[in-house]
Amino acid sequence: MKLLLIEDEAKTVQSLSKGLKESGFEVDYCYDGLIGKHLAKKIPMMLLSPTLLCQGSMGSNYAKN
Repeated sequence: MKLLLIEDEAKTVQSLSKGLKESGFEVDYCYDGLIGKHLAKKIPMMLLSPTLLCQGSMGSNYAKN
């Protein structure tokens, strides 16, 4: 399964993506909420945003869109 990880903290992205990859997931990531929203609409994948507030957009809005 392919996941999109949207998180603005680089260490959090490294830690989460490492664990997810070890569990068999394919992980793409970005550090900006607006870019993440664009990618989520363009490429079919599951969305993972660990924080409710991402730089450039509210993380909770992605589930609605």
